[in-house]
Amino acid sequence: MAGSAEEISFREQQMSDNLMSPFCPGRTLLACPSEEASKLRVEIRQMLESGKAPSEIEGTLVQRYGEDIRGLGGLGGLGSALGFAPVLFLAFAFLLVLFFLKRSKTERHEGDPNSTIIQGEVS
Repeated sequence: MAGSAEEISFREQQMSDNLMSPFCPGRTLLACPSEEASKLRVEIRQMLESGKAPSEIEGTLVQRYGEDIRGLGGLGGLGSALGFAPVLFLAFAFLLVLFFLKRSKTERHEGDPNSTIIQGEVS
């Protein structure tokens, strides 16, 4: 069953956004402006219209272009985790900085808001 035109369009866009372009290194098929990428997106749409499942289409493309077309997504769940690693690292670093700033502020202003701690002495 191929599905409605809207479903097919959604699946084609989703696949094109998840698959790496063999024509534009570092870009997804959807983000690649080349004519070859455009032709491949049309081919994906035609395969979806003929009733092929996305996993079957992906398998065909992997046979034709190699595993690199999967990008990080070819690693399964690990690929998603690796994609979020920089975001998680930055969030952790931000929270760590906030923690130390708050701790430093608390140490300087214990009791009297106008006091500062200099080498263990309160002025």
